[in-house]
Amino acid sequence: MYIRNEYPGNAMRFTRVFIVVFLFTAAIARGQSRSNLGIGIGLNKPFPSDYNTGFSAFFRADIALGVQLGIVPDIGYDRLASKNSDPLIPEGIRTDNINQYYFRLALKYHFYRNWFISAGPMVYMANGYEDTDGIDLGGSASVGYNLDLDTNSTLIFSFNTDVVDIHYNGHGNTAIAGLKVAYVINFKRRNK
Repeated sequence: MYIRNEYPGNAMRFTRVFIVVFLFTAAIARGQSRSNLGIGIGLNKPFPSDYNTGFSAFFRADIALGVQLGIVPDIGYDRLASKNSDPLIPEGIRTDNINQYYFRLALKYHFYRNWFISAGPMVYMANGYEDTDGIDLGGSASVGYNLDLDTNSTLIFSFNTDVVDIHYNGHGNTAIAGLKVAYVINFKRRNK
């Protein structure tokens, strides 16, 4: 069966406009990466409905690779708070709180001034009510903004999502949304 395109010129026109906008955006992008160290806190919410909002704490570093590109290793702790973690609830119904310790290594790209995106793998260890769930691999992605307080310090705000495998109650691969803020000390001035 052949489906005829009623408007063949529209697809080509859209492609051209998209390419021009992309090239223009890339040409005026002035995002700048710089090296720094910092600590942060955050809130997280796993997508399964049997978890409440939890919290995060982490230590991070930004290692500038170029004007717009950097590597971000961070090590941290996420508390995934269960709605029904009472030990008196039967094992098959209870959802345990999960303590997740992780090491993440993300590639960070500053696409416009202080705005950035990042993504990368993470290694994590999770434990629940009485035992360790295991060590596993996951993924992480974020978008954020660097708020320069002065030439040497910055607040980094980010919205991120992690994908991990939660074995309890058969959830399997689970997305965890988070809002994080970090205070960092910069090693290099940003060019204006």
